Amino acid sequence: MIPRLSKDEIAAQKIKKQQAEAELRTNNKIEGLEALHPTSLPNCKCPYETIEEERAEREEAVTEQFRIMKAHLPILLKQLSKIKDPGNPKKCKHKIT
Repeated sequence: MIPRLSKDEIAAQKIKKQQAEAELRTNNKIEGLEALHPTSLPNCKCPYETIEEERAEREEAVTEQFRIMKAHLPILLKQLSKIKDPGNPKKCKHKIT
């Protein structure tokens, strides 16, 4: 178990980190490197121009998921059928087999 740090230790780590970042910035300026700023996300609700584009993209995604499930489901069911039921069959009554 890792012991918790005290407030003083956390503050010291924060100051140490800030100093290291400042030193890195000055070294990058000396070497002529520019700081990379992360690009902001677009402020829009949907990347699609029309409803048909979105519908086609969603349909393609669902078709692909269905294709993958169809390929893996028989294998999974065969593997699950090998697991024995721990319940007493005389006491349990299942509606669906």
